[in-house]
Amino acid sequence: MEELVSIIIPVYNVEKYLDRCIRSVLSQSYKKIEIVLVDDGSTDSCPKMCDDYAKTDSRIIALHKKNGGLSDARNYGLLFAKGKYVTFIDSDDCVEETYIQYLLENLEQFNADISMCSFRKFITLSELKAQNEKAEGKLSVISGKEALERFCYHNIPHEAWAKLYRIELFQDIKFPKGKIYEDYGTVYKLFYNSKKVVLGDAKKYFYFQRENSIMNNTFSLKNMDRAELTEEFLNFIKEKSPELEGASYTRALISYSMLLRDCPNTAENMETRIEIANKIREYSKEVIKHKNNKFSIICMAILSNISISWLQILLRIIKKI
Repeated sequence: MEELVSIIIPVYNVEKYLDRCIRSVLSQSYKKIEIVLVDDGSTDSCPKMCDDYAKTDSRIIALHKKNGGLSDARNYGLLFAKGKYVTFIDSDDCVEETYIQYLLENLEQFNADISMCSFRKFITLSELKAQNEKAEGKLSVISGKEALERFCYHNIPHEAWAKLYRIELFQDIKFPKGKIYEDYGTVYKLFYNSKKVVLGDAKKYFYFQRENSIMNNTFSLKNMDRAELTEEFLNFIKEKSPELEGASYTRALISYSMLLRDCPNTAENMETRIEIANKIREYSKEVIKHKNNKFSIICMAILSNISISWLQILLRIIKKI
Protein backbone atom coordinates (compact mmCIF):
# COMPACT_ATOMS: atom_id res chain seq x y z
CA MET A 1 0.00 0.00 0.00
CA GLU A 2 1.32 3.42 -0.93
CA GLU A 3 1.98 5.73 2.01
CA LEU A 4 1.09 9.41 2.12
CA VAL A 5 4.03 11.83 1.84
CA SER A 6 3.65 15.37 3.19
CA ILE A 7 5.52 18.11 1.36
CA ILE A 8 5.87 21.29 3.42
CA ILE A 9 6.61 24.47 1.47
CA PRO A 10 7.08 27.69 3.50
CA VAL A 11 6.09 30.70 1.40
CA TYR A 12 7.16 34.29 1.88
CA ASN A 13 7.14 36.95 -0.87
CA VAL A 14 8.26 34.61 -3.65
CA GLU A 15 5.61 35.38 -6.27
CA LYS A 16 8.26 35.21 -9.01
CA TYR A 17 9.24 31.63 -8.14
CA LEU A 18 6.29 29.97 -6.42
CA ASP A 19 4.60 28.74 -9.58
CA ARG A 20 7.78 27.01 -10.72
CA CYS A 21 8.15 25.31 -7.35
CA ILE A 22 4.56 24.09 -7.10
CA ARG A 23 4.46 22.88 -10.71
CA SER A 24 7.55 20.75 -10.09
CA VAL A 25 5.83 19.18 -7.07
CA LEU A 26 2.57 18.55 -8.92
CA SER A 27 4.59 16.80 -11.64
CA GLN A 28 5.91 14.15 -9.24
CA SER A 29 5.79 10.57 -10.49
CA TYR A 30 4.68 9.52 -6.98
CA LYS A 31 1.12 10.76 -6.66
CA LYS A 32 0.07 10.03 -3.08
CA ILE A 33 1.24 13.34 -1.68
CA GLU A 34 -0.16 16.29 0.21
CA ILE A 35 1.31 19.72 -0.41
CA VAL A 36 1.22 21.98 2.63
CA LEU A 37 1.71 25.60 1.56
CA VAL A 38 2.47 27.78 4.58
CA ASP A 39 2.07 31.45 3.72
CA ASP A 40 4.23 33.18 6.33
CA GLY A 41 2.57 36.60 6.19
CA SER A 42 3.52 37.41 2.60
CA THR A 43 2.81 40.96 1.39
CA ASP A 44 2.85 40.16 -2.33
CA SER A 45 0.46 37.97 -4.34
CA CYS A 46 1.58 34.72 -2.67
CA PRO A 47 -1.45 34.39 -0.33
CA LYS A 48 -3.83 34.46 -3.30
CA MET A 49 -1.59 32.14 -5.31
CA CYS A 50 -1.64 29.60 -2.48
CA ASP A 51 -5.43 29.76 -2.21
CA ASP A 52 -5.86 29.47 -5.98
CA TYR A 53 -3.66 26.38 -6.11
CA ALA A 54 -5.58 24.80 -3.24
CA LYS A 55 -8.78 25.19 -5.27
CA THR A 56 -7.30 23.37 -8.27
CA ASP A 57 -5.97 20.25 -6.52
CA SER A 58 -7.41 18.51 -3.45
CA ARG A 59 -3.90 17.46 -2.41
CA ILE A 60 -2.93 21.08 -1.72
CA ILE A 61 -3.54 22.73 1.66
CA ALA A 62 -3.10 26.51 1.95
CA LEU A 63 -2.28 27.80 5.43
CA HIS A 64 -1.85 31.45 6.41
CA LYS A 65 -0.09 32.85 9.47
CA LYS A 66 1.67 35.94 10.73
CA ASN A 67 5.27 36.29 9.68
CA GLY A 68 7.53 34.28 11.96
CA GLY A 69 10.35 33.19 9.69
CA LEU A 70 11.29 29.97 7.94
CA SER A 71 11.57 27.84 11.08
CA ASP A 72 8.19 28.95 12.39
CA ALA A 73 6.56 28.23 9.03
CA ARG A 74 8.01 24.73 8.89
CA ASN A 75 6.93 24.01 12.46
CA TYR A 76 3.43 25.27 11.65
CA GLY A 77 3.26 23.04 8.58
CA LEU A 78 4.23 20.02 10.67
CA LEU A 79 1.16 20.59 12.85
CA PHE A 80 -1.08 19.95 9.85
CA ALA A 81 0.95 17.28 8.03
CA LYS A 82 -0.86 13.93 7.87
CA GLY A 83 1.73 11.88 6.00
CA LYS A 84 3.79 9.00 7.32
CA TYR A 85 6.77 10.76 5.77
CA VAL A 86 7.62 14.42 5.33
CA THR A 87 9.97 16.48 3.19
CA PHE A 88 10.67 20.22 3.01
CA ILE A 89 11.06 22.24 -0.17
CA ASP A 90 11.95 25.94 -0.16
CA SER A 91 9.50 27.95 -2.25
CA ASP A 92 12.09 29.36 -4.64
CA ASP A 93 13.56 25.91 -5.33
CA CYS A 94 12.19 23.07 -7.42
CA VAL A 95 12.59 19.31 -7.69
CA GLU A 96 13.06 16.65 -10.34
CA GLU A 97 9.92 14.66 -11.19
CA THR A 98 11.14 11.52 -9.39
CA TYR A 99 12.29 13.36 -6.26
CA ILE A 100 9.70 11.79 -3.93
CA GLN A 101 9.77 8.40 -5.61
CA TYR A 102 13.56 8.18 -5.36
CA LEU A 103 13.71 9.16 -1.69
CA LEU A 104 10.77 6.99 -0.68
CA GLU A 105 11.92 3.86 -2.49
CA ASN A 106 15.35 4.11 -0.89
CA LEU A 107 13.89 4.73 2.55
CA GLU A 108 11.49 1.79 2.35
CA GLN A 109 14.01 -0.57 0.74
CA PHE A 110 16.40 -0.19 3.66
CA ASN A 111 13.79 0.49 6.37
CA ALA A 112 15.54 3.77 7.13
CA ASP A 113 14.40 6.84 9.06
CA ILE A 114 15.94 9.43 6.73
CA SER A 115 16.53 9.24 2.98
CA MET A 116 18.77 11.80 1.29
CA CYS A 117 19.55 12.86 -2.26
CA SER A 118 22.06 15.26 -3.72
CA PHE A 119 21.24 18.71 -5.10
CA ARG A 120 22.28 21.06 -7.85
CA LYS A 121 22.54 24.84 -7.64
CA PHE A 122 21.15 26.95 -10.47
CA ILE A 123 20.62 30.61 -11.28
CA THR A 124 18.58 30.39 -14.49
CA LEU A 125 16.21 27.74 -15.83
CA SER A 126 18.27 27.42 -19.00
CA GLU A 127 21.28 26.60 -16.86
CA LEU A 128 19.27 23.96 -15.01
CA LYS A 129 18.03 22.32 -18.22
CA ALA A 130 21.53 22.28 -19.63
CA GLN A 131 22.76 20.40 -16.57
CA ASN A 132 19.86 17.95 -16.46
CA GLU A 133 21.02 14.49 -15.40
CA LYS A 134 19.02 11.26 -15.26
CA ALA A 135 21.65 9.03 -13.64
CA GLU A 136 20.48 7.61 -10.32
CA GLY A 137 23.94 7.59 -8.75
CA LYS A 138 25.20 5.48 -5.88
CA LEU A 139 23.57 4.56 -2.59
CA SER A 140 25.06 3.96 0.83
CA VAL A 141 23.38 3.11 4.13
CA ILE A 142 24.77 4.26 7.46
CA SER A 143 23.58 4.31 11.05
CA GLY A 144 22.17 7.45 12.63
CA LYS A 145 25.21 7.56 14.88
CA GLU A 146 27.55 7.52 11.88
CA ALA A 147 25.48 10.28 10.24
CA LEU A 148 25.87 12.32 13.43
CA GLU A 149 29.61 11.70 13.42
CA ARG A 150 29.82 12.80 9.79
CA PHE A 151 27.91 15.93 10.74
CA CYS A 152 30.59 16.61 13.36
CA TYR A 153 33.24 16.44 10.65
CA HIS A 154 31.26 18.59 8.20
CA ASN A 155 31.03 15.55 5.93
CA ILE A 156 27.27 15.24 5.34
CA PRO A 157 24.74 17.79 4.05
CA HIS A 158 23.08 19.63 6.92
CA GLU A 159 20.21 21.23 4.97
CA ALA A 160 16.68 20.19 5.94
CA TRP A 161 15.64 19.95 2.30
CA ALA A 162 16.67 17.16 -0.12
CA LYS A 163 15.71 14.69 2.59
CA LEU A 164 12.69 12.53 3.38
CA TYR A 165 11.95 11.82 7.05
CA ARG A 166 9.70 9.55 9.04
CA ILE A 167 7.43 12.19 10.49
CA GLU A 168 7.67 10.80 14.04
CA LEU A 169 11.26 12.07 14.16
CA PHE A 170 9.77 15.53 14.68
CA GLN A 171 7.69 14.54 17.68
CA ASP A 172 10.06 16.31 20.08
CA ILE A 173 12.14 18.32 17.60
CA LYS A 174 11.33 21.77 16.26
CA PHE A 175 13.20 24.18 14.04
CA PRO A 176 14.65 27.09 16.09
CA LYS A 177 12.31 30.04 15.63
CA GLY A 178 13.85 33.36 14.68
CA LYS A 179 17.26 31.95 13.81
CA ILE A 180 19.11 31.86 10.53
CA TYR A 181 21.11 28.69 9.90
CA GLU A 182 18.00 26.92 11.24
CA ASP A 183 18.89 23.68 9.42
CA TYR A 184 22.26 23.60 11.15
CA GLY A 185 20.49 23.74 14.50
CA THR A 186 18.06 20.91 13.70
CA VAL A 187 19.33 18.20 11.38
CA TYR A 188 21.92 16.75 13.79
CA LYS A 189 19.11 16.07 16.29
CA LEU A 190 17.23 14.15 13.60
CA PHE A 191 20.34 12.10 12.85
CA TYR A 192 20.64 11.32 16.55
CA ASN A 193 17.05 10.07 16.65
CA SER A 194 17.54 7.90 13.55
CA LYS A 195 18.55 4.27 13.46
CA LYS A 196 19.40 4.22 9.76
CA VAL A 197 20.08 6.85 7.06
CA VAL A 198 20.23 6.30 3.30
CA LEU A 199 22.62 8.52 1.33
CA GLY A 200 21.82 8.85 -2.37
CA ASP A 201 23.98 10.95 -4.66
CA ALA A 202 21.41 11.38 -7.46
CA LYS A 203 20.71 15.10 -7.94
CA LYS A 204 16.96 15.34 -7.46
CA TYR A 205 16.70 18.70 -5.66
CA PHE A 206 17.40 21.99 -7.45
CA TYR A 207 18.58 24.84 -5.24
CA PHE A 208 17.97 28.32 -6.63
CA GLN A 209 20.83 30.70 -5.80
CA ARG A 210 19.33 34.17 -5.36
CA GLU A 211 21.41 37.31 -5.02
CA ASN A 212 19.41 38.44 -1.99
CA SER A 213 19.37 35.07 -0.26
CA ILE A 214 20.21 34.89 3.46
CA MET A 215 23.57 33.32 2.75
CA ASN A 216 24.55 36.18 0.43
CA ASN A 217 23.48 39.07 2.63
CA THR A 218 25.88 41.50 4.26
CA PHE A 219 27.22 40.33 7.61
CA SER A 220 25.17 41.38 10.63
CA LEU A 221 24.79 40.31 14.23
CA LYS A 222 22.16 37.82 13.03
CA ASN A 223 25.05 35.86 11.54
CA MET A 224 26.10 35.19 15.11
CA ASP A 225 23.13 32.82 15.32
CA ARG A 226 25.65 30.34 13.96
CA ALA A 227 27.74 30.79 17.11
CA GLU A 228 24.74 30.29 19.39
CA LEU A 229 23.62 27.19 17.52
CA THR A 230 27.18 25.85 17.58
CA GLU A 231 27.30 26.12 21.37
CA GLU A 232 23.93 24.36 21.59
CA PHE A 233 25.29 21.61 19.35
CA LEU A 234 28.35 21.13 21.56
CA ASN A 235 26.21 20.88 24.67
CA PHE A 236 23.90 18.40 22.93
CA ILE A 237 26.81 16.14 22.01
CA LYS A 238 28.30 16.29 25.50
CA GLU A 239 24.97 15.21 26.97
CA LYS A 240 23.69 12.73 24.35
CA SER A 241 26.79 11.35 22.60
CA PRO A 242 29.86 12.08 24.75
CA GLU A 243 31.92 9.62 22.70
CA LEU A 244 31.67 12.17 19.83
CA GLU A 245 32.77 15.16 21.92
CA GLY A 246 36.21 15.26 20.32
CA ALA A 247 34.67 15.14 16.85
CA SER A 248 32.17 17.87 17.74
CA TYR A 249 34.99 20.39 18.24
CA THR A 250 35.85 19.94 14.58
CA ARG A 251 32.40 21.19 13.61
CA ALA A 252 32.69 24.05 16.08
CA LEU A 253 36.05 25.10 14.71
CA ILE A 254 34.73 25.06 11.15
CA SER A 255 31.67 27.11 12.15
CA TYR A 256 33.70 29.82 13.86
CA SER A 257 36.22 29.82 11.00
CA MET A 258 33.38 30.53 8.59
CA LEU A 259 32.16 33.32 10.83
CA LEU A 260 35.62 34.88 10.86
CA ARG A 261 35.76 34.62 7.08
CA ASP A 262 32.38 36.35 6.70
CA CYS A 263 32.84 39.07 9.33
CA PRO A 264 34.37 42.20 7.70
CA ASN A 265 37.63 43.42 9.17
CA THR A 266 36.34 46.83 10.23
CA ALA A 267 36.47 48.85 13.44
CA GLU A 268 32.75 48.31 13.87
CA ASN A 269 33.20 44.53 13.88
CA MET A 270 36.44 44.39 15.86
CA GLU A 271 34.84 43.22 19.11
CA THR A 272 32.93 40.50 17.28
CA ARG A 273 36.04 39.35 15.44
CA ILE A 274 37.97 39.13 18.71
CA GLU A 275 35.17 37.04 20.21
CA ILE A 276 35.25 34.72 17.19
CA ALA A 277 39.04 34.47 17.25
CA ASN A 278 38.97 33.51 20.94
CA LYS A 279 36.54 30.71 20.15
CA ILE A 280 38.81 29.51 17.34
CA ARG A 281 41.72 29.35 19.78
CA GLU A 282 39.59 27.53 22.35
CA TYR A 283 38.35 24.88 19.95
CA SER A 284 41.69 24.56 18.19
CA LYS A 285 43.11 23.46 21.54
CA GLU A 286 40.39 20.84 21.84
CA VAL A 287 40.94 19.58 18.29
CA ILE A 288 44.67 19.35 18.87
CA LYS A 289 44.09 17.52 22.14
CA HIS A 290 41.80 14.99 20.54
CA LYS A 291 43.57 14.72 17.17
CA ASN A 292 47.10 15.22 18.50
CA ASN A 293 48.35 17.28 15.56
CA LYS A 294 47.80 20.73 14.08
CA PHE A 295 47.63 19.38 10.53
CA SER A 296 43.99 18.43 11.16
CA ILE A 297 43.13 22.13 11.51
CA ILE A 298 44.49 22.83 8.03
CA CYS A 299 42.39 19.96 6.69
CA MET A 300 39.29 21.36 8.38
CA ALA A 301 39.94 24.81 6.95
CA ILE A 302 40.09 23.29 3.49
CA LEU A 303 36.87 21.35 4.14
CA SER A 304 35.11 24.58 5.04
CA ASN A 305 36.17 26.20 1.75
CA ILE A 306 38.30 28.81 3.44
CA SER A 307 40.65 30.61 1.09
CA ILE A 308 44.42 30.59 1.52
CA SER A 309 44.36 34.11 2.95
CA TRP A 310 41.86 33.08 5.60
CA LEU A 311 43.87 29.95 6.28
CA GLN A 312 46.88 32.16 6.98
CA ILE A 313 44.80 34.19 9.45
CA LEU A 314 43.69 30.99 11.16
CA LEU A 315 47.24 29.77 11.46
CA ARG A 316 48.31 33.08 13.05
CA ILE A 317 45.54 32.62 15.61
CA ILE A 318 46.58 29.04 16.26
CA LYS A 319 50.22 30.03 16.83
CA LYS A 320 49.06 31.99 19.88
CA ILE A 321 47.79 28.83 21.55
